[in-house]
Amino acid sequence: MLGSVFYNQTIRKCVTVFGNMFNDIVIRRFDSNNKTIQTIPVPISYGRRSKMIALLERDPTTIKTQIQIPRIAFNIINITYAEDRRTSPLNKNRKVFNQQYMATQFAEIPYNIEFELDIYAKTYDDATQIVEQIIPYFQPSFIPTVKLIPELDLEYDLKTTLIGMSINDDFEGSPDEQGMVIWQMNFTMNSYFFGPVSQQGVIKRVQVDLIPVPGSDAITDEDVITYGRQERIVVIPGLTADGQPTSNTSLTIPYSEINPDDPYAFITELYDFDDGKKFNPTDLKDE
Repeated sequence: MLGSVFYNQTIRKCVTVFGNMFNDIVIRRFDSNNKTIQTIPVPISYGRRSKMIALLERDPTTIKTQIQIPRIAFNIINITYAEDRRTSPLNKNRKVFNQQYMATQFAEIPYNIEFELDIYAKTYDDATQIVEQIIPYFQPSFIPTVKLIPELDLEYDLKTTLIGMSINDDFEGSPDEQGMVIWQMNFTMNSYFFGPVSQQGVIKRVQVDLIPVPGSDAITDEDVITYGRQERIVVIPGLTADGQPTSNTSLTIPYSEINPDDPYAFITELYDFDDGKKFNPTDLKDE
């Protein structure tokens, strides 16, 4: 509806990055001598709290519905436009490939993604072990660097800030079930959204033919066919053999050897004609 079909997988990448921040947490159980007797990796999954609570309230004797506790679950709760990080909508990202073509994309649009992370444990000690392995990395922000647009090698710092946390120990299970402690932590990730990536050839030579048409009436297509060129303007990049920009035709290397990221200058060449010919852009000849 709005143009070309594209999918940059931005939200999916942000979800993966956020989850990976917490995928190596473990808790330890100790004996009376404070020696470690058990080390338990804490699994993490994507899912809303209501879904997790529903699973926890099921019959624990049914193996298929059992879930490991302690565990972490998280989900997106909101996505909002970040006006304070706005840049000009006319800016573009560019990358040249093999000096043959250039990929372009309008600059990123800043959005904040809000995550809710829930920690489920049966004891306060298990829960606080998890919490204390998270908080020190957020002061109050942790900044992973992610390549959001691989086609252009664009990396962005996704500043992730711990906004706040709360605790809930009012889990409503059956009377014979053990208690449940749920810590809720809220984060905001500074992310971006992007439009499609387009590709075009690298332009190294521009030619304009000027065709004079007599009279003062509006120029028609027939006039263009009837009258020939009188003047030609050609613009090419100029660069010396030692890499210095130049506007002197006699000093420059061939424009085909100049790369888009070289510090070139511009050379303007003017040509006069009285042969009545016109340039054919199909076969690149004057006819």
